[in-house]
Amino acid sequence: MSMTLYLDSFGGLDKKGLYSPAGFTPWDTHQTDAADVRRDQVLDKPYISFGKLSIADKLAFAAASLLFAHYPECRDPSTGIVLGTVHGSLSTDLRYQESLISGFPSPAIFSATLPSSAVSDVAIYYGLKGPNRVLCGEDSTIDAFDFGIGMLAHGKADTVVVLAINALEASDRSSPLAFAADRDNSAFAFLLTTRKKGPGLNLKFGFSFSGTAPTPEKPDVYLNDLVRHLLERKPGEIPFVSHHSQGSFLLAKDQ
Repeated sequence: MSMTLYLDSFGGLDKKGLYSPAGFTPWDTHQTDAADVRRDQVLDKPYISFGKLSIADKLAFAAASLLFAHYPECRDPSTGIVLGTVHGSLSTDLRYQESLISGFPSPAIFSATLPSSAVSDVAIYYGLKGPNRVLCGEDSTIDAFDFGIGMLAHGKADTVVVLAINALEASDRSSPLAFAADRDNSAFAFLLTTRKKGPGLNLKFGFSFSGTAPTPEKPDVYLNDLVRHLLERKPGEIPFVSHHSQGSFLLAKDQ
């Protein structure tokens, strides 16, 4: 890919705390997981729906809100969204199944049984009307970067938010439908652009595959490595290994 791309903003939350261009904030003493995130930690104004969101939708919205809070200039209606979500809406699907078995199907739960509901929450709240795609499965967080870059390369948008979500209720980690039960909940948002915009990080961004690879022991560790580089505005190469390929992210300072 010959075009120049920039990674201009990010937001994230994992078992350690919250990440954004403003720095790292550890969880409060009573918070033990990304699922414990409060609205006031990611959004500075009331949002009645926040407490009602499913776990996947809440974490995706939280990560996007951290990104937008520090880079409002990117909130253009044409901004696109690509969501890579490891477990999709599995926890919500299981809750809805339980309501069916009980004889009282829940319309409120049913509305979030599509993984795309996470994109809807972000797009509606922030007024984003660009193209969007949803990818599910173990390698979806890597594939989301690939798809987002494709959107930019083909002129479908000049700004794309890539959401990488791993969200599952603790009670569902033993489900035979869940991937890699030892994973912790996490959510990351990255803003990719084709041109520098405002006060963003303005780090040049590259992404490449280098071949097939064995199953990784820690599939999502590359996201934490990428965030650490971004926190320090640090150029470098961040390798990744997915279940079907390996490659690297490249960060370089803009000259």
